[in-house]
Amino acid sequence: MSDNNYDDKTIDYNSDQLREITDGGALQLDTSWYENPDFLAIQMRQIKLGLMEGLDVSFYADPAFDWLQMTEIRKGLEAGVEVVKYAEPEIPYVKMRQVRCGLENGVDVSEYVDRDADILKEIRLARAANIDINPYLEEGYEAEQLEQIRISFEHDVDILPFLNIEYRGVCLEEIRIGLEEGLDVSVYAKPCYNWRQMQELRFGLEGRIDTSQYANPLYSYKQMREIRKGLESGIMTAVYGKMRFSATDMRKKRLELMKDMSNAEKNVNATREILKDLIEEDEEEDKYPFKILISPDNMEVHLLIVDRNREFTEENVLHELWANKVRKGILRKEIKKVVDGTYKERSVLVACGQAPRSGRDGWYEYFFRTDITRKPKILEDGSADYQNIDWFDTVRVNDKLAVYHPAEEGCDGYTVKGEVLSAMKGKEQSVLVGSGFRLEPDKRTYISISDGWVELKEDKLEVSNVLTVEDTTLATGNIVFNGNVYVKGNVGSHTEIRAAGDVVVDGFVEAAVIESGGNVVLRQGMNAQGKGCIIAGNDVIGKFLEGVRVRAGGNIQINYCLNCDLEAGNHIEVSHSKGTLVGGRSCAVKGITAQNVGNNAGVSTYIRIGINEDIIARVKKLHDDIKSTHEELEILENAKLDYERKYPPEVRSTQEMYSKLGNAIYTKKKQLGDLNLKKKEMNEEIKLISDAKVVVRGRLYEGATIDVNGKRWHSRYMMDVTIRRTTDENIAVYHNY
Repeated sequence: MSDNNYDDKTIDYNSDQLREITDGGALQLDTSWYENPDFLAIQMRQIKLGLMEGLDVSFYADPAFDWLQMTEIRKGLEAGVEVVKYAEPEIPYVKMRQVRCGLENGVDVSEYVDRDADILKEIRLARAANIDINPYLEEGYEAEQLEQIRISFEHDVDILPFLNIEYRGVCLEEIRIGLEEGLDVSVYAKPCYNWRQMQELRFGLEGRIDTSQYANPLYSYKQMREIRKGLESGIMTAVYGKMRFSATDMRKKRLELMKDMSNAEKNVNATREILKDLIEEDEEEDKYPFKILISPDNMEVHLLIVDRNREFTEENVLHELWANKVRKGILRKEIKKVVDGTYKERSVLVACGQAPRSGRDGWYEYFFRTDITRKPKILEDGSADYQNIDWFDTVRVNDKLAVYHPAEEGCDGYTVKGEVLSAMKGKEQSVLVGSGFRLEPDKRTYISISDGWVELKEDKLEVSNVLTVEDTTLATGNIVFNGNVYVKGNVGSHTEIRAAGDVVVDGFVEAAVIESGGNVVLRQGMNAQGKGCIIAGNDVIGKFLEGVRVRAGGNIQINYCLNCDLEAGNHIEVSHSKGTLVGGRSCAVKGITAQNVGNNAGVSTYIRIGINEDIIARVKKLHDDIKSTHEELEILENAKLDYERKYPPEVRSTQEMYSKLGNAIYTKKKQLGDLNLKKKEMNEEIKLISDAKVVVRGRLYEGATIDVNGKRWHSRYMMDVTIRRTTDENIAVYHNY
């Protein structure tokens, strides 16, 4: 450690540098590693951090490294990788980062350090995924192109027939997405289209419209968009889909057509009030003892009898209708009844137009259950029936999943004067996206490509892998599966199930370990005798739990719980009318609802709601990140000011370090803004958590301890209560009557 006798040199240091040296001395660090005025304070900080972590800072304690390079070397030392492979001042930090990340994952890309950082990143990611992109690298493909090639290989998409070095990466992305969705990308995978034009054609194929009406590279992508939207709405795009119209003109004409068609459909009923006004107008003597009144929308013709004492014939009426240009929808039977005197009304409908009828929208016919709610049925006794809960529907390879029925053409209407009212074609539905299926050549039929669970979420179809076993015992061994696991029987003691997806068990679970990236559903229950646990990324649902340690990222829903250690990221609910939460420790962030808590024996039962250790850790880390970023920003801004004081503009504009400082300040300000936004979101989350409550619908027995955001309350006698934290930081106990 340095003796810090630098009073005779303080003139060489600014206040930020002195602070870093002083802080290092207070921490008993050997500050001689960075007691050099050639180091910026931000560089000193990186060396100080390395010393604090016991790292060999000799790898980067050199003013030739900027602070960003120092950071990458320090992180490499922390991870125990060979930093000598990239700890060279001439290697930019962005390249250092790619080499470091690769080494941390067992991939060495240091031999490609002469390549651009973005290309280096693609080489690293490709090698990590065991993908060989070297042939395309040698052909001269750029980073954004290599990215799409790599992703295509990762997603098992055959993009090779469409590869063309003339395509930008965004063009290849449109082709890749289309291939993943089973579209005929040959429609737009052509060098004559830019990526935005490709995207409009892809959207059209997804919407099942006739893209040939705008598949012309002479259209701008905005013109393509207007034609596409018109086709999706079922209007006559030929009226405006001409090259001479700008996209703005096309939009105006499209909206006008849609308005006209909409009005035509809405005006099925004529404007009765206007007709009444016409009927009540002056009834002066005319050639015939009747008048022909036509509605303003030309959809109805009424015959108004002016003089019942004068006779007229059917031919007279037809003559007048023709004279008024009425050509369609004439109701001859009604006219005859008027002439015969059958009708006594003064006004009779004698001609009627036909409003256009839109075609039926396209729709999907599904061959599996889409109404599965994954919620238990509540029985008469108030308990939840977890045994018969519907959680999934299964399919086998080559099963038909869905068939698309195209939209139907509409039926044109007409006015009484013979004008055609164009009908809208029904809207097509988008192509289903997802995984685990293939789209047949007819582009309508979806077929499963594997056995698994099938689920429809909005317009996303998923067939996920499922491993089905009868029982899990020591004899069958542990299960580790990258998908869902379904156990039809029981799970024995000392066995383990680890699944990336959901775990569903029909039978009983003993002292086992179940880890799930999704949900854990126990149709019966689990008695672990204090030796088993469940860890779930989402919910844990079961009939009962005894002696189990449970960690759920979402909710815990049970009918009965005895001597368990429960932690839920959202709620804990004990739903049975006689269900009880007895003994152990139950913690939930957003609240706990139970029928009964504790028992007559006064068994110690601990319940806690509100902020947990994970939230506290997140808040602390966020606070530390904001503080650290703010300090680093201040140091960078001070260093930039030092440069501006020392050097005139024409000199500092040529200095690389000055440019780096400017870029770093911009980045840090953006980073600080993002962190403050996260802080705001975190504060809102905590505010919601502060409203958490414990609701006991039945009995709260003596021996229960309730902890609400750090405030504790002990039950001294049996009662029915709701418990929550009040604004004055006390616990309020409300009796339920």
